[in-house]
Amino acid sequence: MTENLEQQKVWKEENLGRVKHRIVVLSGKGGVGKSTVAVNLAYALLMKGYKVGIMDVDIHGPSLAKMVGIEGRPLGTDQKSGRLLPVEVLTNLYALSTASLLESPDQAIIWRGPMKMKLIQQFMTDISWPELDYLVVDCPPGTGDEPLSVLQELTPVDGAVVVSTPQEVSYLDVRKSIDFLNQLQVPILGFVENMGAMVCPHCGHSVELFPSGGAARLEEEFGVELLARVPFDVDLGTSGDQGKAYVFNYAKKPGAEAFMKAASRVEEIIAEQDRARKPISQGVIAVPALPDGTLSSHFGHAPLFRFYTVQEGKVVATKEATPPPHDHGALASWLKEQGVCLVLAGGMGAGAKESLEESGILPFIGVPELPTEKVVESYLAGTLKNTPTLCDHSHQGEGGCSCHSHGDEGGGCSCHNH
Repeated sequence: MTENLEQQKVWKEENLGRVKHRIVVLSGKGGVGKSTVAVNLAYALLMKGYKVGIMDVDIHGPSLAKMVGIEGRPLGTDQKSGRLLPVEVLTNLYALSTASLLESPDQAIIWRGPMKMKLIQQFMTDISWPELDYLVVDCPPGTGDEPLSVLQELTPVDGAVVVSTPQEVSYLDVRKSIDFLNQLQVPILGFVENMGAMVCPHCGHSVELFPSGGAARLEEEFGVELLARVPFDVDLGTSGDQGKAYVFNYAKKPGAEAFMKAASRVEEIIAEQDRARKPISQGVIAVPALPDGTLSSHFGHAPLFRFYTVQEGKVVATKEATPPPHDHGALASWLKEQGVCLVLAGGMGAGAKESLEESGILPFIGVPELPTEKVVESYLAGTLKNTPTLCDHSHQGEGGCSCHSHGDEGGGCSCHNH
């Protein structure tokens, strides 16, 4: 593998330039089924007609090769460039794992941090990836060296899927993962709750193996969307051991349907991000604002709105206006009357988001609290980063989270998806 840093930079740009969308699957703790979720998410996207790659950067405990049935298969070699190629699992599905570099599946990798970081870099530079619609990256647990290096090397990342099991002790670590992603400004696509209720194959009785309720609290506290609940199913473990895709081979089972649901939602969220991130060339942009000119943390309770008229990609006029009294759909109707085609917002309830979309207005959610001029300038330059959430719970007043009062925007507390 080359040590030429300039050549590596060129190869990295070429590689990542062939990948349309990059998704990272991670967890705050081990043993929650993160690799299972990553593999079945990749297969679900493949079944939806996409060209998919899956990369296992769990260097000390790579399980992907076993789970996709490529144990013992070495990496290929490009005859023209001489560079290594990921393993072609199926037509339009490619995999890369440390296991493909080992002489034996029992061989331990006893490395310190710098060597691991170097290998992760080489996974994205010296390995020649084909054109991909999605690259799914299976990270080791925690918030340390490997996940940090992956997110830095893959920049920009379309989003992360966080995996947990139902009990509270697992969600304690999920909170750390959410903070980790927020600090790195990586969009959180949502989380998957694995190992849910088990249905007895004999009597059909449902048994909760772990204490539940953590998912609802996580949605309420952070506004992070629950993509799917995957029930506990012995066939899910067996399929991984056999190197077969559970989501395909057991397509009619509730667990497989949950994975397909998660894949569909990831597809929708990324498509929404793509539409919102493509700067408009003309139209009116609305930004909820505070009196000091900073973006308001919540769309539904902004004391005023700033409007920016854009022509040929440049702001040609600005104005301010006070929104109408809160009423169901009132904001969306008022913004439509102002000729608004895009809203740049921080937190936003699900009902408000739906009202805007029904009015033909595109919401761009999760924008940081910066001066509104800076927000619009960054958006038009294509550099505005956001972390999509349904509701920003930082805007608490004396009565607690003020989200609970914006039933007018969606029929009840929209941060709970009512």
